[in-house]
Amino acid sequence: QITRVSVSLYNQDETLLECVDIFDLRTNEHSVLEPVPVDQIPVQSEYMKHFRYIDAHDATTDPRLGEGGEPFRRKLGLTSILVCSIVSGGRYRGVVRFAYVNHPHTWDHDEIAFGCQVADQFGMAFLNRERLQAARELRQSEAVLNRAQAVSKTGHGYLDGKTNQLTLSAEACRIFGLPPGTVLGFSEFLACVHPDDRARVAEAWEKHGLTGVPYTIRHRIIAGEQVRWVDERAEMELDEKGQVLTGLGIIQDVTEKVK
Repeated sequence: QITRVSVSLYNQDETLLECVDIFDLRTNEHSVLEPVPVDQIPVQSEYMKHFRYIDAHDATTDPRLGEGGEPFRRKLGLTSILVCSIVSGGRYRGVVRFAYVNHPHTWDHDEIAFGCQVADQFGMAFLNRERLQAARELRQSEAVLNRAQAVSKTGHGYLDGKTNQLTLSAEACRIFGLPPGTVLGFSEFLACVHPDDRARVAEAWEKHGLTGVPYTIRHRIIAGEQVRWVDERAEMELDEKGQVLTGLGIIQDVTEKVK
């Protein structure tokens, strides 16, 4: 039965507090107001960066609200205001305001706790939205990378030194004639190499790969019933004990060049 509830969010550079929505219980209507420049409410803005809420029992005299918005509060008849900060990802994003109009009120502990919970729900919505956006951007980047690799017939493999497992990209799997998402051990990778080139590939791995020295080698592979030539470039990252932490290999199908 709170008379008026509103949500306001900061713009990108935090110079404006933009009203998203206001609900008025008396009319059962939603509306919005013009954005408020932050420099017009400096006291309240600064306070909310450090505290979760302002429980202004008397909205006309509470110093935490500042003098900038006093004419506006008087005009609307806002007599008691609870302001709860919206925080997401460690950033102060805006506020949820609960207000009584022309009605004195003292905010109790349960009301304050509830107001902060509502603000936290907005914070979670921000966090979820940003995670979804990051996931979409990652998928788009992966799609562009996969397309670029397909055009250039260049794939890559990532080696986990702890498990000694090599994860191949989609294009690398295509080059080797393997299902997408294939993960190989070194012996399984070596089994894909043409029998006449296995000793040379194994020697390059022992001589360069295990010492952290980047190397490039051209060799044949068996992809299904096809023999393909590939250029392989690899570089390993070692720990302080000389053990392989990670490795990255680039594999390009150069069969047409060799032929």
